[in-house]
Amino acid sequence: MTTHSFATSLVVAATLGSAVTAFAQGGPVAVIQDGTPAVLKMGPAPRTPSGKPDLSGVWAQPSTDESALLAKTLPPFRATPVELTPWAAERYEYNRDARTAPPALGDYAEGFGGRRELNTMLRCMPAGAPYLIAGWGSVSPSEIIQTDRRVLIHYEFDHNIRQIWTDGRPHPQDLEPSWVGHSIGQWDGTTLVVDTVGLRPEPWLNSGGHVASAELRIEERYRRVDSHTLEIMMTLHDPKAFVRPWTRRILRRLRPTWDVSESINVRCYPGSEEQSIQKEFFDDLFIHK
Repeated sequence: MTTHSFATSLVVAATLGSAVTAFAQGGPVAVIQDGTPAVLKMGPAPRTPSGKPDLSGVWAQPSTDESALLAKTLPPFRATPVELTPWAAERYEYNRDARTAPPALGDYAEGFGGRRELNTMLRCMPAGAPYLIAGWGSVSPSEIIQTDRRVLIHYEFDHNIRQIWTDGRPHPQDLEPSWVGHSIGQWDGTTLVVDTVGLRPEPWLNSGGHVASAELRIEERYRRVDSHTLEIMMTLHDPKAFVRPWTRRILRRLRPTWDVSESINVRCYPGSEEQSIQKEFFDDLFIHK
């Protein structure tokens, strides 16, 4: 068994784009990533017309100031260390083999696992659901659109969309595996409990090189703590990869004046920066030795 921390293995640019406290005439002012004041007085979580907690809105990773606030107001959470099976540990250790990054990677070099030629993000492969749920940077915007029939989550990263069916349907028996899987949800009091299966095993779970098998099942628990805070508990179940389920807590803050940007291009289209980096990197690694 090999033990690692999910929180530390996820590569999150903690300082890039994170706002720091601004100073006004009356003293320090807590701000969000775009420099506008943070909401410090939260109200109760709103409800939909049908009485369910309303998860709708654009959500983003908390800024530095908001994180400090949440640390004082929310119960502490200790991430469960992951215990890898021999199958997963062997792949993880291979993926994280530390070598100096080729110059072609430039700013992309830091935090991308040792064997970068295996990193699914650098190979222009779609992101898997765990990567999208946990977040890909210091902002990680996504929009939740909620109806009684389903909940849609639109992630700004590559404009990925997940459908969470809440109309009582089961998972299909002849499910075709996909990058984000098939998700169904039901309400447990004020918490939306989501079950996702049918996930393709190719994507890394995070930028550090952790992997899962085709048996991966994701359980998410969405709870709107207050008017501006969303708590997501994500648990990864995969007996082939993990000795026991792997859980972490993800916090998001409401951005009522933001939109999920349409100007953020998907990665790896012909002529894109990512595709050029990929070609230069692979040429440098395998051709120009």
